Amino acid sequence: MKHANTLAGVSALAFASAALADDVKVGVVVSNTSTYAFVGVPLVNGMKLAAEEITAADGWGGHNVEIVYEDNRSDKQEAIALITRMAQSENADIVIGPIATSEAMATGPLANDLKIPMFTTATLPAVLEIGPYIFKSTETADAYMAPVAEHVVGLEPESCFLVSIRDNEGYIRQRNVFRDIISDAGIEISGDESILASDTDFTALSTKIVAAEPDCLFVTAPRSRRPISSSRPVRPGWKATRSWPAIPGPARKSSSRRVERPSTGCSSPPALLRPNRTAPRRSRPAMKRPMATRPISGRRPATR
Repeated sequence: MKHANTLAGVSALAFASAALADDVKVGVVVSNTSTYAFVGVPLVNGMKLAAEEITAADGWGGHNVEIVYEDNRSDKQEAIALITRMAQSENADIVIGPIATSEAMATGPLANDLKIPMFTTATLPAVLEIGPYIFKSTETADAYMAPVAEHVVGLEPESCFLVSIRDNEGYIRQRNVFRDIISDAGIEISGDESILASDTDFTALSTKIVAAEPDCLFVTAPRSRRPISSSRPVRPGWKATRSWPAIPGPARKSSSRRVERPSTGCSSPPALLRPNRTAPRRSRPAMKRPMATRPISGRRPATR
């Protein structure tokens, strides 16, 4: 129902832009492959399901609605080309997408110039300042990162190491909000490193993190670019938690000491590693000394 209501709202906007035409075309430009596919795939699946529900309920208000799906492959230039095609060749009345803030900031000026409404899932508020044809459906980083940072402050770590991607303004904003709040609380920033969304080798970065010996590790990056804390053994006693929308219980550790974080279904929650200082120590059972018995066959009794 949530997907249906969202798509219905977008469709209403399309009807207005099409002057209540009988035929309405909705262009969907999202990432179904590469970096941001973890958002694009469920988004497209949800839209298709919602379209089926609306059609079955005759909820289009008598209009003929055509939805055209395209994959921009998590690439800004591809998104620009597809939105141009949607506006000029497909004659779409509205574009849903792209997903990432970096893509929306690159395509927004074009959509505004072409006067085609663009409904994006970008988180950065600045995307709305591009022009009157840009719309967004997601919450801003200031709203959802502040509770995460305040939770960390409540854990009272002495230091924290930050990792974020530098080629997406939305993730940069997440890092900035988190960093400012914990810094104001007196927590030392033991490291503040950035990576690219296309990076795959984090050996040097992992070495820096271990050498810094932080009390917590904050990582905000797309899910496919987040093996920093899961592909390398972490410090003894650390546990991994997801921080959006809330930090659940400790993750499980396998025998190889790799951190296994359970999936939460969030689009891109930041990861947080911190020492498990608050967990109660497990008491060892008292070892019983063997009773003095006569050895059998000349052997001494075995002791544990």
